Amino acid sequence: MSLQLQIIEDLKLQLLENIDPEQLSDDKGFRITPHSVFSNYRNERGLRLSQSGCYLMQKVYDSYEIKIKDRNPIKTKDIVLLEKHLVYPYFISEKKLILFSEKDAVDFKLYNGDFIAWCKSKRYYE
Repeated sequence: MSLQLQIIEDLKLQLLENIDPEQLSDDKGFRITPHSVFSNYRNERGLRLSQSGCYLMQKVYDSYEIKIKDRNPIKTKDIVLLEKHLVYPYFISEKKLILFSEKDAVDFKLYNGDFIAWCKSKRYYE
């Protein structure tokens, strides 16, 4: 079973009974599915979480928030690097990156939250 499907099963088992759907979305028909939890789910791939998916994950798993210090907008090529180098799910917005792997969090902390520096270092070794 893929990581994404295992996470979906974990979320269903641990949360379905305890969370009010209105907390997750304006859509009262919200269901925990790969496409509702992961914003880029395709063929059992894609680790970027939707906002609702991040909320659910934080209820079940340890999370690590990295504030993004760079003022430049995040580019698609940077998100592709996240997808390529991170093994566990993540949520990214213009101001923060939320990780669910301590190892990944330490890697970003080494760059002092400088998301662009992290991306540049990953491109350098490609």
